[in-house]
Amino acid sequence: MTTRQRQRSASRMSIPTIRGALVILRMWTQAWEPSTAEVQEYLGMADHSGAYRLMCRLSGAEEFPIRQDDDGRWRRMES
Repeated sequence: MTTRQRQRSASRMSIPTIRGALVILRMWTQAWEPSTAEVQEYLGMADHSGAYRLMCRLSGAEEFPIRQDDDGRWRRMES
């Protein structure tokens, strides 16, 4: 893959994809267990429901199993 192809590929990444990657990276590397409000603040999102929708989408991915617990915190699920 050439540099130009990599640049085109990176420019096609959507904002939700980048935000999701940032959240997953922090959860996996720092054992972060955020609330939806903390995700909203971390990503600088204006809308709480947008942060919630993002986390719901991420929770559906088999590669990164996360779930919201009864306390409203998003946690990694152990296999």
